[in-house]
Amino acid sequence: MDDRVYKNQDFLKLRFYVGYSLSGATTLLKYKSPIDVEGSWAVIVEDELNGVAYKQFDAGEYLGVSGPWTLWAHVTMEDGRVVIGEPYTLMVYDEGS
Repeated sequence: MDDRVYKNQDFLKLRFYVGYSLSGATTLLKYKSPIDVEGSWAVIVEDELNGVAYKQFDAGEYLGVSGPWTLWAHVTMEDGRVVIGEPYTLMVYDEGS
């Protein structure tokens, strides 16, 4: 079994590393779907000091479109400065492919 992500899969955790302390920061995971819909998700900070956070998809919450999703961190520091992470492309596959 490989680590593919499938459309409509709701048992999913996307973990990412920002490279900055997230102490006092507001952290989002922004996205652009394969059909050009943009948005963001609130994330859970796992390691505040080392800048590790994740998006946990809950039951009924999923990536509903197959194809390449672009994801990036968007961090607003306590003093208002903004850190934007490097984009990452996540390929989402149709079930059975």
